[in-house]
Amino acid sequence: MAMERKFEQMIAAAGKAVETMRSEFEVEHVKNIADLRTAWNVAKSAGDQNCDLSVVFRISHDIKGQGGTFGRQILTDIAGLLCTLLSRFEKSVLTPKAIEAIECHVAALELATRRNIVGDGGAGSAKLVGGLKALAAAVRPEA
Repeated sequence: MAMERKFEQMIAAAGKAVETMRSEFEVEHVKNIADLRTAWNVAKSAGDQNCDLSVVFRISHDIKGQGGTFGRQILTDIAGLLCTLLSRFEKSVLTPKAIEAIECHVAALELATRRNIVGDGGAGSAKLVGGLKALAAAVRPEA
């Protein structure tokens, strides 16, 4: 009986720790989204020159890694697509289509964050992710 009570206390403590981590994630995530927007605006403002997407990629990669861990699979899905898209433009000129596609991915992450979409977000989010995949697929880096 004492062992059972101890086990229940351990489970309760673990649950509290997870909730603390989740609230810390949410605070960190909101900061990451703001930093992502700032980094993307800076990169985008480089115009048709070679712009540095490394900060945008790093933040996207962080979001991709953290989202699913805290029940926000939609964030992982969109950030993963964004990472794939960004990696195609490393060291190349951003075309208007690429800028539009990256902007849509960043805006989708902002939307999912603002609406606090959990899990995979259901049918509406699946449609959003599908649209982002199609948009990214249509983008080609210039040689």
